[in-house]
Amino acid sequence: MQKLYTKCLETANIEKAIRVVFSHEGAKTAGADGISKSSKISQERIIKEVKLRLRRYKPVQSRKMQIPKDNGEFRELTIINLFDRIAQQAVYQIISPIVEGQMSKHSYGFRKGIGAKVPVSRLADILLHKKETYTIELDFKKCFDNIPLEKAIGCVKEMGIKNFQLLRTIKHLMWTSKEYSGVGLSQGTVLGPLLANCYLTKLDNFIEQTFEINKRDTAYTQNHKLHKDDWIEWNLKRGKKICCRYYRYADDTFITCNNEAEQKYIADVISSFIDTNLEIEINQIKSHYRHNQIHFLGFKIIKNKRSIWILFDNLKEYTSRLRQFKLNTYSQCHAFMKWFRGILNYFDIVNDMGEFLDRVSLRLYRRNKKGVITKVDNVYEYGEGKEKTIIDIYALRKTTRTSYKEYIIGSKWLDTRELLKYRDSDKAIHGAFQYLWSLWTKQKGKDAITKENLEPFDAQIHHIIPISKGGSNYLDNLVLVSSKTHYLIHHGKDLDRRFEKYRKHLK
Repeated sequence: MQKLYTKCLETANIEKAIRVVFSHEGAKTAGADGISKSSKISQERIIKEVKLRLRRYKPVQSRKMQIPKDNGEFRELTIINLFDRIAQQAVYQIISPIVEGQMSKHSYGFRKGIGAKVPVSRLADILLHKKETYTIELDFKKCFDNIPLEKAIGCVKEMGIKNFQLLRTIKHLMWTSKEYSGVGLSQGTVLGPLLANCYLTKLDNFIEQTFEINKRDTAYTQNHKLHKDDWIEWNLKRGKKICCRYYRYADDTFITCNNEAEQKYIADVISSFIDTNLEIEINQIKSHYRHNQIHFLGFKIIKNKRSIWILFDNLKEYTSRLRQFKLNTYSQCHAFMKWFRGILNYFDIVNDMGEFLDRVSLRLYRRNKKGVITKVDNVYEYGEGKEKTIIDIYALRKTTRTSYKEYIIGSKWLDTRELLKYRDSDKAIHGAFQYLWSLWTKQKGKDAITKENLEPFDAQIHHIIPISKGGSNYLDNLVLVSSKTHYLIHHGKDLDRRFEKYRKHLK
């Protein structure tokens, strides 16, 4: 752990950070210094500037931008300089694998391999198999703007990052302006979401320790029927925990319970903990207590007899946004396609996607004033040559029919992460088990050589370049393989060629 700061400064780590930052669309946006991805700057100069920031020789500069929200409010986005973004990414690559192993499995936001559709699918499955469901929706008032930086860094320290120089560097990189008072995590930074998750892990741990999150057994349901009137008092007298389901996506918290009494009790306990231990407030306007209704992360889940319907929470907002695109130039069409693809990727499990696609098709059909968009055999297209973009509504209807049950099966990765978290078989590398989850999500739970599914307790870490030949313990030099494959790599010759192909793929 004492070498973490030196790992951040290594050239290989910074080069990887440059590739990651340049792969994002945000690299085209310049910061306060006016430098962006399109600026002609040599890689040697970028590495030199990043090292100066990691050594705290240059202060962080930024500019602010107001982004409108759906409810009419504005969210302040901080755009830091390109060199500062790369420096934060270099730190993120080192501390993320270690911190991820300490986070709760009930946290879904801003995490690799976990998306919003996983908790929504689990909630749909709960609503399908239960007669009655009481829910608690908690939203925090300007959560990112009220989190103290010192306490967030303290939470990172509790999770295993105890290098003083590295913690000081994180504080320096998050101090985005001279007017900054030390309260709030700037939205738009690389380290901001990670620090917010570390800070809110205290809430996750409290709920897991106070309430029973596991599946209810038969004895629990039988006792609930016998002592239904005084159920909470009956449990508290006997020292038993109240059962609930818990999901948190960034600052949006969702809890399901059995009845109205449990709903009020759990909400009061969590609210008192937030008031006393977290320096954030609950937004009473956006927080709701519902019965047999689920509204979470823009999705609306409805139970219809024996089936479940997952719908847009507010389809009118997206259709009104659809009308705002003028689509008179190629740049306007490109902006529309970027927004449209984001909607498809996020809401591909909703049942009313066909209605949304019909409105998109109607919008594209009605506007053809300047001939920017042409229609050929029910296929809309714009642009020329390599920049030509095709919108096939009929094909989109087929591809967006994704069942939410697929995400329930895919969420077994969360249980796999807990198994990998407690593994200690790879003692050859100090703290290597911290990297297992990152490697597992990177390879999608498959063997790096044979591409077969891995079992958590059979997965082993292999160095692409051995330590004896100058290899490192970075994620770029590590892969997960099965025990059999690992044996054949070191004792057989057939797999060497296949591994060489995989090494080229990594680069």
